[in-house]
Amino acid sequence: MYYDKQNWDQSILLESQAADPDGISLASTYSAGELPLNGALTSGGSYTNNIGNFITIVCGGDETANIFTITGKDQAGRTWIVNSPGANAGTVTIDVPFVTISSIVMEDNAAGNVSIGISAQNATVWIPIDKRRQYLMLGMDVYVSSGATLNYTVEYTRQSVRGDLPPTRIFADANLAAETASGYTSQLEPWTAVRLRFNSWTTGNAVFETQQADDMHSSYKGY
Repeated sequence: MYYDKQNWDQSILLESQAADPDGISLASTYSAGELPLNGALTSGGSYTNNIGNFITIVCGGDETANIFTITGKDQAGRTWIVNSPGANAGTVTIDVPFVTISSIVMEDNAAGNVSIGISAQNATVWIPIDKRRQYLMLGMDVYVSSGATLNYTVEYTRQSVRGDLPPTRIFADANLAAETASGYTSQLEPWTAVRLRFNSWTTGNAVFETQQADDMHSSYKGY
């Protein structure tokens, strides 16, 4: 992955890996407090995954009133803190691509078995859009690798991505939503940030390229 905080022309490789529903914390009826990081994807009580991947909370009982707080970092080194209720005999997916997790804390005693793992879904880091520029036009290309089996969406937010709470109001691009082949789109809206998301993944990868017009012109490479 390439990410340059000082350069608004970005090229990011997005990959994924197979889901592992208990790869971070093995299934158990845990008591309230910090959960052990003891799954197959952990080592020495810590979790590091350079690809990222969304986190899943798998609940055997009704955990809808139980709050899980996950703290970790993404590939850009940003710290995110996610507070999420559990599910009722189901799975909750946290759509933050954590590459490290420092702690997972459960507010109440579990009603049944709980495990923490990863989904095959994934996303790039949020790429901030420079609103100080005279031109807000943003061009975006997605290049899907040959033979890939994946489904993706380009997403935007108007919320800040510079704090430690991930945005909750996320919007899909009108042209590149639930796509499987390479494509291009552009935006003139005053969004705060943009990212590429894998809705599903089996094989392959995608490169997400963004280019924001500078103060001197509003042209884009290839257009």
